[in-house]
Amino acid sequence: MFTGIIKDTGKVAGIKRKSRSMEIAIKSNLKLSEGDSVSMNGICLTVKTKNGNRLIFDISDETLQRSNIDKIRIGNIVNLEPAITTNDMLSGHIVQGHIDGTGKIKAIKKTGDNIYFKIALPENIMTYIVEKGSIAVDGISLTIASIENDGVGIAVIPYTIENTNLKYRNKGDVVNIETDIIGKYIKKFMEVR
Repeated sequence: MFTGIIKDTGKVAGIKRKSRSMEIAIKSNLKLSEGDSVSMNGICLTVKTKNGNRLIFDISDETLQRSNIDKIRIGNIVNLEPAITTNDMLSGHIVQGHIDGTGKIKAIKKTGDNIYFKIALPENIMTYIVEKGSIAVDGISLTIASIENDGVGIAVIPYTIENTNLKYRNKGDVVNIETDIIGKYIKKFMEVR
């Protein structure tokens, strides 16, 4: 489990594509060991091997289908967060690292010191969206500022821009989306009743 508070950005150092899976190498300064869980752009992955500051992860077919990882390239910057421990403060919101799908950045606009992102989302994800609710975008815990016809508006503060890969994002980019788990459980409970 994660909080959506990014602890480091890493650089994609290697990609090995297989028939229905992939292996990815990330350079990072995070103190991790083999077997540790880490959120990479919001995707919960397990460190397969570690060699110095190089972390190797296996990517399953399911992850390739649900996320934007098939668009990743060597040199890309990715968001990283190690799994939380019982001693950690829950600064963001509960993030599982289970991607619901992807969204597409439709607009990026500077509003004072903040940056406003408009992200188009598919209908199945919009079901779980509430204004002022939480959403994880590429693993970053963010607050939904507005609900649009086909997506959401997110106002991002300068600290988050500077300390995540959002500063490299452009209009048209595809981002990983995870909606709030609490909303999913409420919806399921209401359907069963």
